[in-house]
Amino acid sequence: MKRLLEDAPDDFDEDIDGVDKMITYEFIISSAGAQKAHDPVRSARRAQLRRITEPILRERIQPFVWARYPKAGAVCHSMIRRYLERERRTHDTHWDIPSYVSVVVSLDSSGQDFEGGFFVTTGNGEKSFIPLQRGDTVVHQSDLLHGVHVRHGERWSWAMWFQDSWDCSSRAESWWQQEAEARDPVAQTLRAMRAATQQESYSWLQEAAQAGFPRAQLYFGKALEDGLAHHAPDPPAAAAWFERSRLGGEIDACASAEIVVEAGLEGYFLGLWEQKRKNLTGARQLFEEGARFGEGKAMTELGVAYRDGWGGAKDLDLATQWFERAADFTVEAMHQSYLMYSQVRWPHLERAS
Repeated sequence: MKRLLEDAPDDFDEDIDGVDKMITYEFIISSAGAQKAHDPVRSARRAQLRRITEPILRERIQPFVWARYPKAGAVCHSMIRRYLERERRTHDTHWDIPSYVSVVVSLDSSGQDFEGGFFVTTGNGEKSFIPLQRGDTVVHQSDLLHGVHVRHGERWSWAMWFQDSWDCSSRAESWWQQEAEARDPVAQTLRAMRAATQQESYSWLQEAAQAGFPRAQLYFGKALEDGLAHHAPDPPAAAAWFERSRLGGEIDACASAEIVVEAGLEGYFLGLWEQKRKNLTGARQLFEEGARFGEGKAMTELGVAYRDGWGGAKDLDLATQWFERAADFTVEAMHQSYLMYSQVRWPHLERAS
């Protein structure tokens, strides 16, 4: 599968990902919804990939998924994703919203071809990488928070999304309804993300946030800040929820040496709030906290603070270091790293490229 696509690097789609706004770098093998799955220019290569993948699906993956998850139906989306040097290196923490059951087959080996890779997280802070070897497969339902961070090397994977129907006509907004009504905060948050109306989304987020789920508290804070569902924007209330979410991540971190995902993200949003209040010193401290926990957007803002000297001393070397670390996570940091190397440090044009 890799050899077929390594010979055609320009055949990969470079759309903007809905999770983190980064470029996707994916090749769609089949899809019930994506028009690019029927693009005649790449039909021959798709046919070659299907000759490889369909027997594996039919003989190994589908029987396993159907035995494990009896409500699962058809594979409605199948694609190859790549994470190469100087391209996308991360896929931010997320749920697979269009998927009832997801399957990820590693086409490379952790520790040999790349470091890092596929991780899972609780939503309270703990983050664990799964050291997948070539051919190893992860099967999970869409209530699993997960993501990708390739620290070194290159990673390729084959991903599939099952729905709970045979004609790919599922109504995702009905998934996890029973669990959500039983007050499961993860299910409530998923219901909010799949809700048919903004008001429904707001109500589920509010309930999950009040139940103490840090990621729901983060999303509810954003809903308050943005004025979701015709509610008046309430930045002070949003900041309070960001703080509660941040503290939830920090509590979980007490028992873990791993990166605290939630605390970093909430530090970022609290930093933005302090920026709006013109408290630049406080904003910089919060961005620094978020950056320490590995949050890419906080790293980017901290780089800006060091570059421009607001909230503390100006330091172009530290600004460059933070932009470069954040370049794994955000397009803006990639651009700023380029500018720092090509304009501020003109001898380093090779590094800028």
